[in-house]
Amino acid sequence: MRNSFYPKMAVTNIRKNARMYLPYMLTCICTIIMYLVMSAISGNPGIDEMQGSESLRMVLQLGQSIIAIFAVIFLFYTNSFLMKRRMKELGLYSILGLEKRHMGRILLYECIFTSAVSLGIGLLGGILISKLMFLILLKLIQTNVDFEFIMSGDAIRSTLILFGIIFVCTLISNLFTTGKSNPIELLYGGNKGEKEPKARWITALIGFICTATGYIMAITVKSPIDAIIQFFIAVLLVIVGTYLLFITGSIALLKILKKNKTFYYKQKHFTSVSGMIYRMKQNAVGLANICILSTGVLLSIATTISLNIGIEELIHNMYPEQYNVTSYNATNDNVDQMKNIVYEEAEKNNIQIKDYYYYRYNSLGVTQKDNELLLKGMDQGNLNACMFMTVDNYNDVMGTDKKLSENDVFIIDFKKGFHYPTVKIGDREFQVAEEIKDNAMIANLTINMLDGYGIVFANQTIINEICAASDSGINEGSEEPDTFIGFNADGEQKTLDHYTNVLHKRMRAMLEEHENLFINLSDRDSGASMLRASISSFLFIGVFIGVLFLMATVLIIYYKQISEGYEDKERFSIMQKVGMSKGEVKKSIRSQILTVFFLPLVVAILHVAAAFNMMSKLLFMFGLFNTNLFVVCTIGTIIIFAIIYSFVFAMTAKTYYKIVG
Repeated sequence: MRNSFYPKMAVTNIRKNARMYLPYMLTCICTIIMYLVMSAISGNPGIDEMQGSESLRMVLQLGQSIIAIFAVIFLFYTNSFLMKRRMKELGLYSILGLEKRHMGRILLYECIFTSAVSLGIGLLGGILISKLMFLILLKLIQTNVDFEFIMSGDAIRSTLILFGIIFVCTLISNLFTTGKSNPIELLYGGNKGEKEPKARWITALIGFICTATGYIMAITVKSPIDAIIQFFIAVLLVIVGTYLLFITGSIALLKILKKNKTFYYKQKHFTSVSGMIYRMKQNAVGLANICILSTGVLLSIATTISLNIGIEELIHNMYPEQYNVTSYNATNDNVDQMKNIVYEEAEKNNIQIKDYYYYRYNSLGVTQKDNELLLKGMDQGNLNACMFMTVDNYNDVMGTDKKLSENDVFIIDFKKGFHYPTVKIGDREFQVAEEIKDNAMIANLTINMLDGYGIVFANQTIINEICAASDSGINEGSEEPDTFIGFNADGEQKTLDHYTNVLHKRMRAMLEEHENLFINLSDRDSGASMLRASISSFLFIGVFIGVLFLMATVLIIYYKQISEGYEDKERFSIMQKVGMSKGEVKKSIRSQILTVFFLPLVVAILHVAAAFNMMSKLLFMFGLFNTNLFVVCTIGTIIIFAIIYSFVFAMTAKTYYKIVG
């Protein structure tokens, strides 16, 4: 054969199968653009000039890795759809006299053409829109840094290498599939799976147990620390359970309906149930993929939008004062020295200090069992953090005149309430003289994460005795209580910036003077910039990943509609021959399709509802405690996604009806 034969055959095949190839190539192009954009932005040297550059770059590189992993999995998966529909065509070529090496050359040229077009358009599109995406990211971060966007050669090279490897591997997979099959297998390769599937009850039960266990873990998690520990386990269980339930559980349920003769032997149920049994066998993995991808879209977008909308509240929660200083191993003299630095530099820079306060406290990790706080043998799954302070220090900060006996305590509750008249700590039992709700004075982020309490005692001696009896101090080895200093400052922004820099220098000088001293100075402006960089990059990545998952969902639905259409065209004809009217057949098939394609959306919403508690706890780690905001964002995301999902279904259904019509 002439060498030009194979390229011409490849071009002809791509053109004739445009209904299959165009969506695949569009997906390749979009994935290439997304990867190149993320790679170009994460590698841009200008990011180093921004506050929070390390966290921003880390998040962007994480997004780049997720897109790379997803590209490998998804492009292989969509390639399998293509090959399934091409089996009959390749089998026909084989019967007409083409050898496997000839078909291999045709597949090679098809791969070269589709890869070249995808990479060419993808790289060009990525280069064109990278700067736009970069400007959007800078707008989200609200940075004032002015620098040029640079498209690096490394980003283009890494994109070419990654997708070049993917396309080569898919080609090898296709060659292997055709090479091991005989002409008859190829000819009927697209029609496999016509035997009635068996209901694997054990597998279905395992799927139900996995999903239920993941749900229970997510719903019952009590603290952000627990949520971090259990998150990946719960996700893995739900993913495994979803696949097993779609593959075997759905068939088992339909088998039960089939055995119910009163239900099954009715015209509308007979065709619908029997049709869905075959659909579930052939499409279960695809439906499970749609469900998991839809869940990923909903959760990633809902959480990142919540963080972005609640950014100001988050900043306030993490930085209630304009400046705060946390210090360990500080003596009373050290605390006085820090106060003097604050006021001396304020006077030099014509800045007015307001709302200055400090408190001394001891941090302790405990396990709560009813009214007892255990100091030994902590259960990490039920960890609470307690902050102990004296009543004198409490009165100084709050401007009160409260009194306590040695056997009484105040409980400062942050979230859940203590609800007991006494509290046992170690070997001592104290009367709860008062439970103080939502006291912002010591409601710091660590305690909020660990569902902790502030406990006010009569004197420091009692606190020292309790700490000495514990093996679970959060800051062990310190002979001095920890110190928190908070204050606000008024002045011109330029002067405040200079004041902040001087404070950092003076505090670092103190660290050099005292060997065991630790001081951390935080200011709201710098912290807010870093938070905006982190949260906005999470939103950027969340939307990117959401769009990527949505694109995958759309493509899977589209290919499934085409596959269903070719299969139902034959069934459509057979059902009419056995006596069903054209309207009845259409109604039956439409009922099956609606049930099958909207089932993943329903299950995805159930997954999101089950994950809500765990995700809200994880948002606490960022300092966002506004659960109502997360509820609104989640519901809004579900509604918008359901509308898009329905629109995609309606559009792809038109292709289906053209095929069967």
